[in-house]
Amino acid sequence: MGKAPKNTPKTESAARVARDRFFATAARKLKCSHLVLAHHANDQVETFLLQLFRGTGSRGYGMELTSERERLTRWRPWLGNHQLTWREDSTNVDIHHKRNWIRHELLPLLSSQLGREIPPILLRTSSLLRDQTLSLLKNISPFLSQPELLLSTLRSLSRAEQRLLIKSWLEHHSVSDISFEKIEAIVTMITQAKPAKMNLPAGDFVRRTNGKIWIERASKKPRNAVKK
Repeated sequence: MGKAPKNTPKTESAARVARDRFFATAARKLKCSHLVLAHHANDQVETFLLQLFRGTGSRGYGMELTSERERLTRWRPWLGNHQLTWREDSTNVDIHHKRNWIRHELLPLLSSQLGREIPPILLRTSSLLRDQTLSLLKNISPFLSQPELLLSTLRSLSRAEQRLLIKSWLEHHSVSDISFEKIEAIVTMITQAKPAKMNLPAGDFVRRTNGKIWIERASKKPRNAVKK
C-alpha cells in the first residue's frame, strides 16, 4: 500500500506519475523486474481517444502490450479482453475526469447515435495503427539513439517515416509532449532553407547545420534517455 504526497495535483497525469514512482520503489525493494497490469480493452479504447483528442501525432494508438520504465518491464496481457470483472473504485464514476467522461458519456452516446457498439471498432482501429506504426519503426529504429540525424537519411524516407522518426528520436532523447504541429514544422526543416531552428519544450531547440539536425539543450546537464 502507498499514498501519494499531499501536494500531488489532482489530475490523471499526476496520479499516473505517482503510481509509476510507487511501482518503481516497490519493485526495487522486492527485487522485482516485471509488473503485470490489469488494463483491459475498454482502457485501451479510452487511452486511444485521449491521445487522439490531445493531438498526440504519429504514435497515438494506445498502450503497448509491454513497456519499460524505471528498469521495470510492464505487461498488459488483457488489453484485448472485454470479458473481465473488476473491483470498482468510487472515483471511476466521477465524470469530471476526462477518462470517466469518455467511458460513461461519450462512448454510450456514440453507440446510441450510430446504432452500433463503437468501442470494438475503436479497438480494431487502434490495433491497426499499432501494427502500421511498428512496421515503420523497423526501418527507423537504428537511428533513434544517434545524437544527430543526417538530412540525407531523412530525405530518403517517406513522409510518414520522417514524422515517426523525428517524434521517436526526440522521445528517445528525453524530449516529450511534442505536438503534431511541432513535428510538421521540424519536417519542413529537412527540405526548406528556413527555419534552421525550432523551439522545443523546456527551452531546448532543434537546430539544422552542416547537413544534419540536432538538439541544443537549454541546460548542459545530461539527461537520461527515455526508453519506450
